[in-house]
Parts: sequence; C-alpha cells; structure tokens
Amino acid sequence: MTAGGPPPDRPRAGKQRLDAQLVAAGRVASRSRAADLIKRGLVTLDGRQLKASDRIDSRDFPRLVIDDHPWVSRAALKLVEGLRQCPGFSVPDQVCLDVGASTGGFSQVLLDAGARRVIALDVGHGQLHPRLSGDRRVLNLEGLNARDLDPTLLAREGVTRLVSDVSFISVTKALDPALRALPAKAQALILIKPQFEVGRDGLQKDGIARDPAAALNLVTAWLQDQHADWRILWTGDSPIVGGDGNREFLMHLEQT
Repeated sequence: MTAGGPPPDRPRAGKQRLDAQLVAAGRVASRSRAADLIKRGLVTLDGRQLKASDRIDSRDFPRLVIDDHPWVSRAALKLVEGLRQCPGFSVPDQVCLDVGASTGGFSQVLLDAGARRVIALDVGHGQLHPRLSGDRRVLNLEGLNARDLDPTLLAREGVTRLVSDVSFISVTKALDPALRALPAKAQALILIKPQFEVGRDGLQKDGIARDPAAALNLVTAWLQDQHADWRILWTGDSPIVGGDGNREFLMHLEQT
C-alpha cells in the first residue's frame, strides 16, 4: 500500500468525486481515462449517466456500470442488442438508412455487421464521428429533417433496411416518409423513446413517462392506421435506459 493512499481496488470511504473514485477503486488507470469515459456517457449508475463532479461512495459501486466499448457512442449498444434479439434483421450486403444518426453509433454497428452502405441522416450539423464521416461506405445527410426526406433517394440508393434513434420528435413524424418509400420485404429496427411519444400530459414533473408501455400502444396504433403494410415482428426493452432515465423500447418491423 502506498503511504497515505487507499489500498488498490477499494473505493475511498465517504462521498468522493466520481473520477477520483474510479481511479481509487482501480476501475480505470488514470483520472484522464476516467474523464474520457464519463464525457462519452459511458459511466452510469442505475442507468443514469454520471458527470465527473458527481459524488459517489463505495456502496454505489455494485450498481455502477462502465460501458468501455469500441463504439463511437453509448447508443450503439442499443442496436447491438436489437440485432442480437432479431436475427431476422439481416444486415450483410444491405443498404441501410440510419435516421437520427447523431455521432453514428447505429451506423457503425451496421457497418460492423456487414452493411454495404449506410445513409446517415440527422437534422444536426457536424455530429457524425470522423470514423464514420471519413468512411466511403457512409453517405452523410446532415442538416436534413427526416420529414423532408426525398423518397426517390431511397429508391436510387436501393435502401432495404431502416434503423432509427430520434429525439425531440415522435417516430410517427420522423419515420413516415421513409416507411412509405421503402420496398416490399424491407425491414426496420427502431428505438422508441416514450417521453417523445406520450405527450406532455403523459410525463411526470421530472420528464419520466408515467406509463412507458403506452408509447408502444401509440406507435402500434399509428402503424395499423397509416402503415398497415408494415407488420410488427418483435418488441422488447432497450438494454440501456435513456440518458434522462426513461425506459426505452426496440421494435422490429417488416414491409409485407
């Protein structure tokens, strides 16, 4: 033991800054490494993303998760689980559309799974990670609202797979043009975030959906009403709660 310091692999007693505790417990090698993991949203407690300044103690460690993974974003883990649960969502040699691409976590997972090409669409600018924006297999459609998607683009590119992770908009608005344009036998694997589906009246004061499952009912009703040619093959929980603590769902669809 180093004089004046804690024994290795043991968090310091009492509440301490998260970055310091991770080093003291031997979970990471340095404060800079801890800071990087925290900044990328990879350190969570009970599913909630933590900040370096958050204070934790040894009792919190059994519930602390560090997702030190090879993906450019934590969100990628949601699609990894979706592909595991839905082996019928075949990606190899397919052209895929990623709606709400952001930094490109979903796009990266698709390429890793063998996608021939990925169209990464996001309303924001400059978000796509250089690892994706510099990849010849990626078409970066930044600054484009999904509701303004040109359906002829999907036909020209030969898109047959759709994935989606959108925020601050309902999937019923964001995905309508794409679902109408995709061909028969196309498939979709979409993330549903209840806080953007249930409306303000369906939220608690802290922004958590009162009845998360209600979002599935709303999306299902919309599909039956507006996209009856799409059938739901599977629904399940996302393996990671949202950054704000909301439970999220994955839904696998197929165009008949």
